[in-house]
Amino acid sequence: MCIQHSFLSSATQDTLTGFGKEDLYFIDEPQVILDQDMNVSGSIFIGSGVEVIVENATLRFGEGQGIFISRGGKLHVSHGTLTKCDKTDNWLGIYVMGNKTKAQPSDPFSMPDELNQAGIVLINNSSRVEWAKNAIVTRNQNDPNNDYHWGGLVYCENATFENNKRVAEFMKYDFPNKSKFINCTFEAGNVGEYGVSIWRTNGISFEDSRFNNMKKVGLLIHNATASVKKNDFIKNKIGVNIRTTHPFVDENPNIHVIDNNYFEDNQFAIRANTPFIGNEFTISNNEFFSSSTASIYLRGPSQFNVIDNSISGEFVGIYNGQTGAMEWNGQNQIRRNSFSSYYGIYAFGDNDRMQFLCNIFHTFIDFRLFGTTNMNGSIRENQGAHDKPAKNCFSSPQILADISIGSNTLSFNYFFDSNVEVCEEPITPGNYTTTGVTFFFDACADSEGFNEPPTYSDYQAIKEQISNLSPSSPQLPDLLEKKIQIIHGLLGTYFESGDSVAVINRHLE
Repeated sequence: MCIQHSFLSSATQDTLTGFGKEDLYFIDEPQVILDQDMNVSGSIFIGSGVEVIVENATLRFGEGQGIFISRGGKLHVSHGTLTKCDKTDNWLGIYVMGNKTKAQPSDPFSMPDELNQAGIVLINNSSRVEWAKNAIVTRNQNDPNNDYHWGGLVYCENATFENNKRVAEFMKYDFPNKSKFINCTFEAGNVGEYGVSIWRTNGISFEDSRFNNMKKVGLLIHNATASVKKNDFIKNKIGVNIRTTHPFVDENPNIHVIDNNYFEDNQFAIRANTPFIGNEFTISNNEFFSSSTASIYLRGPSQFNVIDNSISGEFVGIYNGQTGAMEWNGQNQIRRNSFSSYYGIYAFGDNDRMQFLCNIFHTFIDFRLFGTTNMNGSIRENQGAHDKPAKNCFSSPQILADISIGSNTLSFNYFFDSNVEVCEEPITPGNYTTTGVTFFFDACADSEGFNEPPTYSDYQAIKEQISNLSPSSPQLPDLLEKKIQIIHGLLGTYFESGDSVAVINRHLE
């Protein structure tokens, strides 16, 4: 238990005044350094224009007590520890207020530029935060649902968070979020359920950090975007969980970058559920080991690029469920990955923009597609093209199936390199056709695509190209597919402009 007010030296005690009740202390001097171990008998409130530095010291808090940071205030923990008192289950954590109408401070190592700007939490230099309900929360504890106070700035580097029920919670904030976690450890210990949860704010980044043993989710991204690079996710129920529950209307690009991470012994390494309109995913250069259910689980309309990953020891490498057609140029490619699992790629329902190209399989079933009586199983009509074979190398010798087709599926065309004697031609019978290609471009190079939305001139040009071809031309299927992509793009542009009916009637005869 925490003792009464003797926790501060006399010099520091003078900087604290009661704030409405005995157990809340208001710090109102410009800078206060707490450099002695303390059992804090109450909560600390950091006012606007005030910086509190916890340096080479341990602060212990009681049940329901914590640190509250006003707009324009700052907490800096350097070589310090924030934890609970003895015989206490946990403490409240750090609450930092933001301002929904202003951009966050540009430099977390300085004070906020304005008193009405977001408060700052800076934790670095081997500091620790332990045994909190929520170690860091970016809202007002006394008025948590008032979004006017959301958007506090958090910068953590070389810090450890252990035995917190949740490490950090980020609320809706419409400006780019400058919060970062670099070289941090998120260790569940006995009680940890979530590492970091993010809701409707874009730009938070995680780099060189470790998420271990979370009972629910290491990193939860809900109607938001984030950059996740060079991190380890080990023994979590879900490593990274991405949820989208409504169409995005923000101006920020809705792109997730999950790159160069290491995943081991998670039930799901990456799980993305997008039941209506989803984000764009770039999942690249990651290593996945021993996910008990699936390494990458994508369900719902999405636009994704899964490239250059190593996936081994799983039941399902990549699961695609009803990812559907999203954008006009949505390639939805699974490319240049290596698989060593039971199923390599497992596709269910409408995945009609999905291509799998240039993958290497050492699996029991390399690719599986199936549907139901209510929904056909489908992938992109052409896997590869007449001038670009798909270049997958299937398991050799074949164990169960290279391409396994279930019931209720739509047929597709598979183009393979007929110059290669082994591994590239699928031989398992199913509802698809195969075509050998002898002269081609490299399908394994980074794909080309439209960088800008298509114009009506693009539509006219593709129509003219098609009209000049004979019905038997090998180029015709690819040009027809490109025409459909352009039409999808034009439709999206017209609907966004609010003039869809008039423009479609005039242009898309």
